[in-house]
Amino acid sequence: MVADSSTKYMCNAIPYMGKNTNTGNEPLANYFVKELCKPYQGSNRNITMDNWFTSVPLAAELLKPPYKFTVVGTLRSNKREIPKEMVNTRNRPVGTSIFGFDKEMTLVSYKPKTNKIVYLLSTTHDQPSINANSKKPEIIEFYNSTKGAVDTVDQMCSIMSTSRKTNRWPLCLFFNIQNLTIVNAYVIHVSNAIRNGTKPMKRRPFALQMADDLMKPWLQERYQTVTLQRNLKLIIAEILKINDPQEGPSHDVPKTRKTCNICPAKKRRMTTTFCKGCKTPICREHVVSMCNLCSG
Repeated sequence: MVADSSTKYMCNAIPYMGKNTNTGNEPLANYFVKELCKPYQGSNRNITMDNWFTSVPLAAELLKPPYKFTVVGTLRSNKREIPKEMVNTRNRPVGTSIFGFDKEMTLVSYKPKTNKIVYLLSTTHDQPSINANSKKPEIIEFYNSTKGAVDTVDQMCSIMSTSRKTNRWPLCLFFNIQNLTIVNAYVIHVSNAIRNGTKPMKRRPFALQMADDLMKPWLQERYQTVTLQRNLKLIIAEILKINDPQEGPSHDVPKTRKTCNICPAKKRRMTTTFCKGCKTPICREHVVSMCNLCSG
């Protein structure tokens, strides 16, 4: 997944099908980075990624056309491009940084703890700058400020999810698409509200309203179906708040089923329709259709 670091807008995503993915003899991480960022080629953007994706050959390739991307990412300690001088040693003080430069690429080795070394690769930075307050390299400060977009999107999807338990993976994928759509729509809503100087809605009411708005066109079309079951038609009319004279007797009455008051008792016809005037339960056989002029 690719997400904007400032707004948390999900820009692009691809389902991960495992190691059996057809990458065209290209490393799996390189394939996904190029496919995810294909819509933004040539835009001179920066990509922040974790150590599953980051590699020196990929960073060098993304600088060239047609990609034109800069990269900031953590690097695994087993990469052969890391010099021996940057590896962890016991006599190295905690909080120290070692920088390495190769053309457009900068590699930093930072020791935050006694037994831990963090490696970061950057094609954005070209100076061995250290933050005066935190004593950390600026590459790490930049990485920490831009790394959480995808995790935040995942968290927002899990907190308020449309997913249901299912054994069908296409349905699971559809639920995930719905969750991401809600997040993206809410990001746009907040951005528009801030631009217009208004207060944005909370995310849950916004999602419920969006779901209602998406259902209305289909409900209106289905309501016109002549052969639609009457109970479904009543439910749709209640959701759409349609006051149909032919269905009117059922809107102002309880939903409990009772026997028709006109039919013989031995028929025992159950109904949820009640007379609008006297509230007497009546079955469909005794319902009379009238226009507004006659009924008045």
